[in-house]
Amino acid sequence: MKYLLTDALYLNKISMDEEVICYIFKSAAGGEKYLVWLHISALFNEWKNQYGLDDTAMLKFLLKAMENELVGSAFRHRLTTFKINENTKPIIGFTHEDYDLESYYLDIPQAN
Repeated sequence: MKYLLTDALYLNKISMDEEVICYIFKSAAGGEKYLVWLHISALFNEWKNQYGLDDTAMLKFLLKAMENELVGSAFRHRLTTFKINENTKPIIGFTHEDYDLESYYLDIPQAN
């Protein structure tokens, strides 16, 4: 089943050393909405500087960084949360130009 990204936004900061990002997906089949909250530690600024990314590019970069976990979660719940800790390694060789946020979707196989 396809899940289309309908919005990606930064939420209010919980603390000075953490960012919270919300990705909103919509089921292509029934139109149900699914929220993904991503908490990221100080790595946010480190990766942003390391890769020379602006805020929009960071939305793309982080979405791609957790893509495998999103597919694995299969949107079993309407709200899914992820946390990227200080010891998480960035994707080697990834560039944020790999895709466009406006047409991003996940194709998740249905469970039998």
